[in-house]
Amino acid sequence: MVMSTPREVLADTQRFYRKNVYRSWVHGYMSGRYLAGMIAPAGIGYAPKGWTVTSEHLRQLGHDPDTIIAAGVGVPTERGLRDVMRDRLIFPVHDHTGDLVGFLGRANPHADPSVPKYLNTPATGLYDKRSTLYGLGEQFDALTAGAVPLIVEGPMDKLATDRAIAESGANIVALASCGTSLTRDHLARIASISPTPVWFCFDSDSPGRTALLRAWELTQASGRARHMVVQLPAGHDPASVHPRTLNAAIAKAAPMSVVVAQTQLEVWGRPDNPVKAALIVSELARRDAARIAPDDAGRWIETVAHATGTPATDVHASLLDAICPSVAELRDACFPVTTHPVQPAPEPASVRHHPSAGCAAGVER
Repeated sequence: MVMSTPREVLADTQRFYRKNVYRSWVHGYMSGRYLAGMIAPAGIGYAPKGWTVTSEHLRQLGHDPDTIIAAGVGVPTERGLRDVMRDRLIFPVHDHTGDLVGFLGRANPHADPSVPKYLNTPATGLYDKRSTLYGLGEQFDALTAGAVPLIVEGPMDKLATDRAIAESGANIVALASCGTSLTRDHLARIASISPTPVWFCFDSDSPGRTALLRAWELTQASGRARHMVVQLPAGHDPASVHPRTLNAAIAKAAPMSVVVAQTQLEVWGRPDNPVKAALIVSELARRDAARIAPDDAGRWIETVAHATGTPATDVHASLLDAICPSVAELRDACFPVTTHPVQPAPEPASVRHHPSAGCAAGVER
């Protein structure tokens, strides 16, 4: 008997999940999110209930247990092979070349709250969630052609953004991490495909603010690259707002350096005296001066001045100090002192022959 491959297992699993989607709660759930029209285009499926339903189907097709395990569809247990995904809405995940490499499963909204909301295919020879982004493989050509990569938090956010972008015609590609936090590997994968600076749209809540500040750290190596942030109404995410609201927010995207300054100051809290305000402004400038694009400096200064109650001239000065610690250093950088010896100017005759030569002119000895 010819052994199958993990890729063949994944392909048969995807067909099985898609065949079951309209026999499940998935269609009703997606309809409630106004995303039913995305089921077919996104290849969404359903993993049936039961410990072994999917594995048994695959074995009937001729796939052996070891290959099912290698594909990440089943896991070995003391009781035999068990399915990884059970009673879950299934998002197929492709690598940057467009090949199917795994699945991301969303739990039944009526399931036990202790069940993880999202579950990934376990790490395999084909799939690593730390470097795989949902939507990247399908949009490879658009990204290489210059579309803007927009990172959102979850797969439902990605689908909602796709729907909104389809209505607006914006040249943007939405991407989502696969149930895990954004990593440097994710950003490196995008950079290997597209030179366009990444945009971000995180949930407008406390975890979303944390995610934004983390993304600022992860993009540090990009220097003054003009990353942008799409800001949503408080308490919302891309999947919870109307497409028109999302498109309006995309059209008003703000420089990441400015939004990060505003967000960081919200986390730190408004200073209650001028000394504390000066220290906060100085620390923020020291940390972020090398990241602010020249065209964004004025808006950054205005934002920080308003949030801290500090005069804009003082914020401007702190930013200059962070860029060049002293006026002397700035002067020397702009007007370097020559290293060639300078010949002294000849003394005027009136001084050379004056009886008090060697003393200040006009001053008696």
